[in-house]
Parts: sequence; C-alpha cells; structure tokens
Amino acid sequence: PSALPIPTVNYTSALDFGTFTSSDRIVINNNFDTIITGTDFTISSWINLDSIASNKLKFIFTNETLQLTITNRITTYLRGASGYFLSPFSSNTILSTGKWYNIVLVKNGSDYAYYLNGSPDGTVTNSTSIINSGETTSFIGNYAYDSNNYGFDGRISNVAIYNSALSSPQVSTLYNSGQPETAISFSPVGWWKLDTGGSTITDYGSGGNNGTNNGATQVTSDVLAPQPVNGVSTTLPSTALQQ
Repeated sequence: PSALPIPTVNYTSALDFGTFTSSDRIVINNNFDTIITGTDFTISSWINLDSIASNKLKFIFTNETLQLTITNRITTYLRGASGYFLSPFSSNTILSTGKWYNIVLVKNGSDYAYYLNGSPDGTVTNSTSIINSGETTSFIGNYAYDSNNYGFDGRISNVAIYNSALSSPQVSTLYNSGQPETAISFSPVGWWKLDTGGSTITDYGSGGNNGTNNGATQVTSDVLAPQPVNGVSTTLPSTALQQ
C-alpha cells in the first residue's frame, strides 16, 4: 500500500451537459472580446466526453468571436474581418470517451498552441486579424445560436480564461499531474470550477463574471486524468520494470 498511494482527488463532482441536441449551457454576461482580440490569451478546461462525432461541434467555451470546441479533436474557430468564422484548426490527438482530459489553447501573438494533459498537441500560425463581434455574452457547454444542433455531450470542469499566454511549464502546472488545482495558478480573469449545481455558477477569477446555469446538472465524478501505476518488485531490479 505504501508503494501505490491513492491520490486525494481535488474535485469529486462536475457539471453534466446533456446530449448533442440539448440546450444545456452556462451563460456569462461578458464576451471577453478585449482579451480574445488582443495579443495573447489562454483558455483551459477539463472535459470528459460521453460520445464523439467528428461532424458535431461540442462547445466548451465560446462566443461570437471564438469557438473552442471538440469534434473528435480540439477545434477552434475565430471570427475574421468578413464577419464569418475562419477555417478551423484542430489539435493532433483523437480523443476517447469516458476519460478526463485537460485541454488548453494558448495564443501568443499570431501563434496558437494546443496542450493535452500538459503536453503540446499541435500549433498553427494565424496572422489574420480577429474581429470583435460586438456581442455581450459567452457560453460554456453550448452556444445560443446553435443550441438545438450541437450541444456538449459529457462533463466539464474548471474552465479558466487568462489575458496572457501561459508558457509550457505553466500549462504543466495547470495539469497538476492529472487533476485540477484547488487554488488555480497564474490569476485567471475568469475561473468557473463547475463543481456545484444551481442557477448561479460562481466565477472565482479576478473578473467576477458569474454565469447563469441553463440545464446543466451536477454529477458525481472524480475529475482525474488516467494515472500511471508503478509496479513494485522485491526480486527484479527497477530497470526491469515498466509503467
């Protein structure tokens, strides 16, 4: 037992967001456009998918300027000068159902980088200007204008937005060896733990932008990424063992 400690889980509940056709979502009265259209930002979230379809957008954090979604990969849409979303760009890894993932999007100048469970998972350069949409709201879990088509199907926890580009070591700190931090690092503007239900979703970030819950339900769920288990042997040298 001393060789295989069971970690203390920081979060044992999350919010569940219906199915693809559900209107379940968190509405936040701030579009964060000054951050998204600025030089740098970071968005982090923990997700656990109940189902996957490459032709369905599962909205994580979105507004009329940016859409951070899941198809079978992490996918981002950005609004260009024409008023329409630019061609989307996606991460490398195809995700699976029934597992918690920490996904992070970092914008640093014109470079966009994805991180999956603390590790780099694809980059793209986009020099096209991102246009402020003029809308006033953002959403977690769904999108007001497509709510009957593409709802998030699964659980979401600990969504955070920063007005800076986090470094790779900082993203690793957020990953925290496989579970969200109880006191999140690097001072996000918005941080929604999503560990309780009810109509009001508290923003623990510096902006104080509480959200309104429209249908997402609290469920029991250890927010914990798959953990490696180390073998122990009294007869073989450690060099003969594998994770």
